[in-house]
Amino acid sequence: MWAITACNNTKYVPKGKMLLMDQSIIVNEKNNAPEEAEDILKQKPNNGIWLFSPKFGYFLSPSLTLHNWGDNTDSSFFTKVGKAPVIVDEEKIARGAAQLQLWYFNKGYFKARANYKIDSIHKKENKASVNYTVKTGPRYRVKSYNTYTETESLKPLLSYFSKDQMVLPSQAYDADLLEKERLRLTKIFKEHGYYGFSKNNIGYEVDTFLQGNWVDIKMVIQQHKVINSDTSYFEDHKPYIIKDIYIILKNLDATVTKPLDSLTFDEFHLLFDTLLYKPRYLTDALHFEKGDLYNEQIIKESYSHLIGYKAFSENQIKLIPVDPANDTLNQLVATVNLKPLPKQTTTQELELTFIGNNPGINASVGWVNRNIFGAGEALEIRIKSGIDYNISLTGRDSRFAFEYGGEIGILFPRFLLPFNTYKIIPKRMVPNSKLSLSYSRLARNEFDRTTFGGKLTYNWKESRRKSWRVDLIDMSYSQVINVDKDFRTALSDIQRAAFTSEFISSSRLTYLVNEQLEEKRKSPRYLRTSVETAGNLFKGLDNSMSLGTDLNNGTRGIFDVHYFQYVKFDLDLRHYWNFKKKRTWANRIYGGYILPYGNSLHQTDTGDFRVPPFSKYFYMGGSNDLRGWLAYRLGAGTQPNTNYATGEHLGFSTGTVKMLFSSEYRFPIFGFLYGSVFIDAGNVWLSGGLENEATNLKFNSFIREMAVGSGFGFRMDLDFFILRLDLGLKVRDPALLESNKQWVIATRPWLKNSTLNIALGYPF
Repeated sequence: MWAITACNNTKYVPKGKMLLMDQSIIVNEKNNAPEEAEDILKQKPNNGIWLFSPKFGYFLSPSLTLHNWGDNTDSSFFTKVGKAPVIVDEEKIARGAAQLQLWYFNKGYFKARANYKIDSIHKKENKASVNYTVKTGPRYRVKSYNTYTETESLKPLLSYFSKDQMVLPSQAYDADLLEKERLRLTKIFKEHGYYGFSKNNIGYEVDTFLQGNWVDIKMVIQQHKVINSDTSYFEDHKPYIIKDIYIILKNLDATVTKPLDSLTFDEFHLLFDTLLYKPRYLTDALHFEKGDLYNEQIIKESYSHLIGYKAFSENQIKLIPVDPANDTLNQLVATVNLKPLPKQTTTQELELTFIGNNPGINASVGWVNRNIFGAGEALEIRIKSGIDYNISLTGRDSRFAFEYGGEIGILFPRFLLPFNTYKIIPKRMVPNSKLSLSYSRLARNEFDRTTFGGKLTYNWKESRRKSWRVDLIDMSYSQVINVDKDFRTALSDIQRAAFTSEFISSSRLTYLVNEQLEEKRKSPRYLRTSVETAGNLFKGLDNSMSLGTDLNNGTRGIFDVHYFQYVKFDLDLRHYWNFKKKRTWANRIYGGYILPYGNSLHQTDTGDFRVPPFSKYFYMGGSNDLRGWLAYRLGAGTQPNTNYATGEHLGFSTGTVKMLFSSEYRFPIFGFLYGSVFIDAGNVWLSGGLENEATNLKFNSFIREMAVGSGFGFRMDLDFFILRLDLGLKVRDPALLESNKQWVIATRPWLKNSTLNIALGYPF
């Protein structure tokens, strides 16, 4: 279809005009211009690819083809989703050449010259290419760099932070680096009291009249300009301190006029029509105090804290200098304006889901009651239900599965502790706690399970990108109501032990580093690691108070229900290289290990095992994992799980050890459509006495037992969510190692054994 429509690319090109089909930048007779140079051109051809070459082939542009399917009006669907033909505009091309020359000038090529030429393609007057040529000349380098200011109070800051300066001797001249240096200095001054300081107060002088291709650079910090009604003058920059802080809280409708009451709490002045909040709740969000030196970063942190409350429709911090005529101390008055959200709100959500590659739909209704104890606490109640098309774990049956449940919780904007933490815990940590109870029921083809749970969680920030979470108490009771007989028969002894009623009482510590929150970082990293331990509370109560009872399988139980003891570790490390515009190379390493011990005993005719609860096992496969396999359908170890003749799966697998490596290249195609190519490798294994020869993790051969999957995918970025389709191909299956046919991509029908993953969002 593309080849047919490619011939009609000029359908909506006006007569006498030309379609811009291609462009190139030749720098010093080489086609090696950096992407930054290409980005500044004023005109760019439609996205697409050339079949063969621009001279002899066809231009295949999906976005242009979609547009041409429409009628070239705003009422046409195809016209809207496609992209109109780019018409050659010589004025824009000339400006692009001038900007190109300026870009090279700013990179130190002071003698650069840029020109352009418009050529027709295929000898047709309505198709053209633009060829830009650049002669750069020599690149100038920095011989010396110095910073100058007449404001004496700035000089110690310049000296202290000089180790971080971005412009260095012998470096190639780069105006972008000078701009970054201006921003760096501005940030330093604004974080050390200099309210009102602007990047515009910093300029630089470049002396090019040196022998050879060298320049001297002087960064000049200009004095502050003061403008009066009839005169103006310059004076030194001055650091400011916070004189007073006023918090103005308006609960009533704007039409209601009522004099504001006031009180002072810890040197914060509160003005209000009705004081619904305890003062500490309001002051905890402000990370600055009376007498503090002005710090722009602290003001931003306070904004973030207020927004994080999700309690106010208006969060505004104003800083106003005291009248200089009456102030010789350079002081600021801070005014914080707050307007609360309604006390009660409801939410309704409807979403499509793709869990384990099973399509489904979820619906939920939520209710929030804010400030229930007067200190910003929020009571949250949520009821949810969902249904999805469920493929049996044994692959023998498929039908709809459903889940429903609810949660009630209270969110506290502080640590919920038996003692007062005021002025003990820094405000910048933005601490909060949540106490919740939950219930859910999951009905699948193979089993029916209900779960009751309770949790106490603490969250806090170490910095903007580092955070901690402690699930101090995470307690759940799961009851298996029914297990399908055929399903139970197909399970191993180890798997069968998982489908019993269970008590889990665990504590978990999680550490998160997320550099993706820093928008300017080109290669952000992501690290999440956690350690979880379970069963020790029940064990301690059992030992000290004999609360437990003996069960038939040789273990102890609470209320005749088995409780588990285990330790679980996991690590998720990701690195994103954003080396081109909207192009990312994303990499992920994941590893996990679970060690059941103590009361996790399970007795069978073939021996005694210690097993973790089913919900804590690791598994391989699925839309966010090794995408060539469905969830639970790979491993453990060299255990076979795929019938390559039919494409069916033989069962499901779990493990106590997991390793996963994923690499994915993401790139734009056109408009909202993006593509990717990926490769995944990994497996799960059993350990601690659960393993056999096939499932055992052997450190001298585990690399050989890694399964490999690869494939390609599409992502549709629809602003409010991302719909993802990935076609995963089985490349290497360690289950076929003994027959030396593990590279199944070459020995088995790959299409029959591929997996189409449909999901929301990115896999990592």
